[in-house]
Amino acid sequence: MDNPPATSHPLDSAGGVVLVICVFILGTVVKYLSGRGLTNSVLDNLLSVSQLDSGLLEEANATSFGLDVQYRTAGLEYPATLLYLQDLGVSPLNGEGMYRGLLQGFPEFLRPAGVFSERTAIGDHYIPQGLQYNDTIGVPLTSGIADFGTLGGILIYIVIAAYCLFLWRIAQISPRFFIVFMSVGVGAVGDLFWENASSVIIKGMGFMFIVTLIFGPLLLPRWIPSQNATELPNTDLTNEGPLVTIKPI
Repeated sequence: MDNPPATSHPLDSAGGVVLVICVFILGTVVKYLSGRGLTNSVLDNLLSVSQLDSGLLEEANATSFGLDVQYRTAGLEYPATLLYLQDLGVSPLNGEGMYRGLLQGFPEFLRPAGVFSERTAIGDHYIPQGLQYNDTIGVPLTSGIADFGTLGGILIYIVIAAYCLFLWRIAQISPRFFIVFMSVGVGAVGDLFWENASSVIIKGMGFMFIVTLIFGPLLLPRWIPSQNATELPNTDLTNEGPLVTIKPI
């Protein structure tokens, strides 16, 4: 009988997290120096990392953090403006943004004639009512508020949770779907939700599914059904089935 696969120790995972954090911090310094024109090549970047001092490390990451905070908070301007307009009596889109956003992901020959974009739907409705800019940073909160008002801003995150769970369930159907999921990801949780979710599922995952059909022998792991795999005592209380070994080709 084959030896059971070794299980990872919690410290292994902790070490990986620490490594990722360290690489991210050092990468921020390299980006900071490169943006100021102080490095011009990969060699310069490596030398800058090897000659770091605590002052530069702190300055670079503080600057990056400050810019990140500005960018993230700027994403709240859009939904705040829509809430203000609704307080003045402007009605929500009542699903028009969701409809046009979801249709955006479909090929042109599968949807009605016209321009389909969630952002365009928001602009068409709210700009005549006083919205001045429709190209600001999008966040999922905007999608919920634009379509269904304040309550929609809360419920949209329940929809996003269901969307992420749905994609993860799909990813577990077969190795092909898993590779597609890992290649594309959820993708829609950092911008306007409806149009990005549609594009991720239909365009992104559809394209990657075709790629795996063509290059499947090179990309896909070998799937071993549970009845042919070595069964181990189950230590995961959230999964009642036997553990399954997936071996690469």
